[in-house]
Amino acid sequence: MKRLLHIEGLRAYLAFWVVFDHVLGSSGYSVQMLSGIPRLVRQGWFAVDIFIIISGFVIFYLLDHKHESYRRFITRRFFRLWPLFFLLFLIGIPTSLLSLANLNGFSEIYPSAFIGDGSAIDQIGSWWNNVFLHIGLHLPMMHGVVPDAVLPYAPSAFLGPAWSISLEWQFYLLAPLVFAMAATRGRYPIALICAETVALFLIGRKLPDVQFGAFLPMHIEFFFLGCLSYLVFKWLQTATISISVTPIASAIGIFIFFTCGKNYNILPIVFWLVFFGLLVDLQKESREFYVKIGGWLFGNKIALYLGKISYSIYLSHALVIVFCQFVLIRFFPELTQKAHLFVLAGIVSLITIGVSHILFVSIESPGMKIGEIIVNSLKDRKSNKAVQATATSAVPDL
Repeated sequence: MKRLLHIEGLRAYLAFWVVFDHVLGSSGYSVQMLSGIPRLVRQGWFAVDIFIIISGFVIFYLLDHKHESYRRFITRRFFRLWPLFFLLFLIGIPTSLLSLANLNGFSEIYPSAFIGDGSAIDQIGSWWNNVFLHIGLHLPMMHGVVPDAVLPYAPSAFLGPAWSISLEWQFYLLAPLVFAMAATRGRYPIALICAETVALFLIGRKLPDVQFGAFLPMHIEFFFLGCLSYLVFKWLQTATISISVTPIASAIGIFIFFTCGKNYNILPIVFWLVFFGLLVDLQKESREFYVKIGGWLFGNKIALYLGKISYSIYLSHALVIVFCQFVLIRFFPELTQKAHLFVLAGIVSLITIGVSHILFVSIESPGMKIGEIIVNSLKDRKSNKAVQATATSAVPDL
């Protein structure tokens, strides 16, 4: 199965977008205090939305190429996510007390700074009051389905970025069924998938609030865009189209942005469409200058390396920020707020890369190997012939 390496490069940039967003937030800079590029960086949830689109695309790509049963797929994905996720969640429990100390110390040094939405201390208190419930919810990675009215702040408990891991897991549970429908010949399955996505989207808008929208129906449109993008991508691989797709996809994205009244919540879709066009042109080995630049930007060795460990970067950086900021507050209280920001950004970036490399080698990679061993030991109930016949059902032509 051919790897789409440039997606790894994109993941690297997105992971550090989230890192710098949280560094800015931890340094007392709200969205309203910033403008231009820093303001965009401070809105790291856009990067998470793009991560979600990528997930829809990649999972459909894997399902279309690996041809494995539901049990094998879900086992493999569980061991891809869970080992690192749960280890860092457990580390996050005592680390939250250090975070509490940081909040108090930072507010004393920089009394005019604004941290989060002002509820951080209340959130940590709520987590500790329900610590065993949070552990029980995180074990099966279902902490993202709990409404705020039932258990406040459940999706972000002790490891803030992990809310999206629950969201991913919910999608994984459903994705093979959706793909099986898409792999049926004819147009009606695609129409049915679209109808179901719209229904889930509308349902998600009526459900009780869940922190960060960590329940699948509340982010279903981004997963759908990723899945649909893969179907288009596969069709374009076989279509006899000689023109570059990047300008067309970029124009569509810009048109959508202005049609929606310059709604910045549309930016993840715009960014994805531009990258999607580039990805298609890279497969066709286009010689256009912007394709070459994009190919280098997302395909250089540094980006590919950081993309390879991006899951560790995404999950571990919040804990690294806490430890680094504790040192700065304790030993360098004379720093100005801006100096605090730049020093924190520098040391967090370096330490996060080092920690993430170690986590990838010692936790992620062994976890995936364990998953592979278990998958290889599973015996499907169907005969190999029946499985092969089902798996090779083609994704419909568009």
